[in-house]
Amino acid sequence: SYDYDTSVTGEGIHPENAALFEAEDQSFEPPFAQSTDSNASGGSYIVAPSTEAMDTPPTDGNARFDFSMSGTVNIWIRRRMPGGETDSFWMSLKDHGQGDIEEDDSNSWETLNSESWYQWLNGHDHSDQWQWELWGTATLNRSDNTLNIRYRESGSGLDQVLITSNLTYTPGGAET
Repeated sequence: SYDYDTSVTGEGIHPENAALFEAEDQSFEPPFAQSTDSNASGGSYIVAPSTEAMDTPPTDGNARFDFSMSGTVNIWIRRRMPGGETDSFWMSLKDHGQGDIEEDDSNSWETLNSESWYQWLNGHDHSDQWQWELWGTATLNRSDNTLNIRYRESGSGLDQVLITSNLTYTPGGAET
């Protein structure tokens, strides 16, 4: 379910300007597995428990988020990254590349099967708590889009994904 957020200044987020996903409710492949945590939204999240793909994007372990939006959007990730060895994912916005996404740090891009993958690994606050972090601002040139997230380091938890055209909105806590 999706509730309107009226607690923020401005227009907030609404179904017409945002897509909100529970990671465990989307299509995901092993080695991603569902795990439980009472502090995760809905009490569950996904994690790659014991596999790493440090230098190139893996061909397995994909979490897929399909959404219909166009224009400029912020892509927020609610994640748990306990330490320096458990703090990264591979990120890809299908049919969009480095020129379409303004990310907050200077990590590298790699190509796998003609798809651009971002090595999202620097600049994170390490914490055992769930936190929202902006992956980047993307310019979407079509209305049907797919965000793919793959494991990079074991133990990095993925709880929710929020994609919104409200560029002034910052999520806090679990979104519903």
